[in-house]
Amino acid sequence: MKKMLVLLSCLMFLLIGCTHSLRITNEVIKEPSQVRPVKPVKIGFVSSQDALINSVIEETSLNMMVKEAKKNYHTGSDLEVDYVMELTNTMIYSASGENFPITIPGFLLFTHAWLGYKYYVDIDTQAKLLDPKGNVLSEKKITTPYEFRYTSFARGAAASLVGWVAPPYGLLNIIPGIIFATSYDERANEELVAKVIPTYKSYVSSMLLEQIAKAQVPPSPAPKISSQAE
Repeated sequence: MKKMLVLLSCLMFLLIGCTHSLRITNEVIKEPSQVRPVKPVKIGFVSSQDALINSVIEETSLNMMVKEAKKNYHTGSDLEVDYVMELTNTMIYSASGENFPITIPGFLLFTHAWLGYKYYVDIDTQAKLLDPKGNVLSEKKITTPYEFRYTSFARGAAASLVGWVAPPYGLLNIIPGIIFATSYDERANEELVAKVIPTYKSYVSSMLLEQIAKAQVPPSPAPKISSQAE
């Protein structure tokens, strides 16, 4: 009975604190653009269910050079706007090779709990700027790369239990070590979105305003080169 209680106590100790809350490690990704439209504008944003894109719309609406930012805009709508913006996101995830030594021999020091596994995500935001009639004025891809530390309960428990419980001396942790070093943990997604929103919306919103500013100013005509007869 006592041995069983000791075993259960050890298992509880291994499981408690085996997680690591998500922490962004490159908080300042890029400096926001300082270019702004030359005159205030009304922007119609095409409908989106993406939380990141909606945060950009809200951030853009707060800029002093934006008269109004209309959500769920449809091309040809009776609503009066100067420009229409269509935003879509692609998120590319990857894991770091550092996750292998964090798992083995790192489990001996519970490295996965106090340091966390390392992951990357590149958020590619495609911004299409149109006039009110639906004619495309410009397209721009805005990339925001993030790296972060995170350990879910599932991966933390696996590193702890396999490492300490499985004989001999946790060598079986090689298996989860390989998996964690080559595959992303999708359990991070919800917390990740909440963490990146502050810097993401600030940077992407600034790039959208720069895109509009360039559309307001027509390109300068090429200088004429005069030719003289010989």
